[in-house]
Amino acid sequence: MEKERKHRKWLHILLVIGVFGLFAVTVGYYFSLYDTFTRENLRAFIGGFGAWAPVAYAVLYVVSAPIPFLAPALSAVGGLLFGTFWGTVLVLVIASGSALVPFTMARYLGREWVEGKLKGKRLEEIYQQSEGSKGFTFIILQ
Repeated sequence: MEKERKHRKWLHILLVIGVFGLFAVTVGYYFSLYDTFTRENLRAFIGGFGAWAPVAYAVLYVVSAPIPFLAPALSAVGGLLFGTFWGTVLVLVIASGSALVPFTMARYLGREWVEGKLKGKRLEEIYQQSEGSKGFTFIILQ
């Protein structure tokens, strides 16, 4: 059972690395066609998807969610690309959904590390407090 768990953990890590690698190669290739990374180039890239531009923007946002400090820049780009109202609506929905990416990564890739650091009674206490209807208030207050 332990061997299967480690195997799955490495599979998840490789999947995350693969997604980031594919993203980096795709974006790097596209922007290598331009002189600089500018608002106009990004607008041309996302706008090139036509009616699928919001979906392309969402994929770009979700895939880049674990990269620190990139979300504010992408949020601003959403307003530039889709206008103030629709950009705000789109960014709120996508940002909320994209928060699941680092959460899921931490949950599955970092769980063993956290359990190793918080052994015993303290970890059990945290699990009990975060379950059930009190879980939301526990998370907010922590």
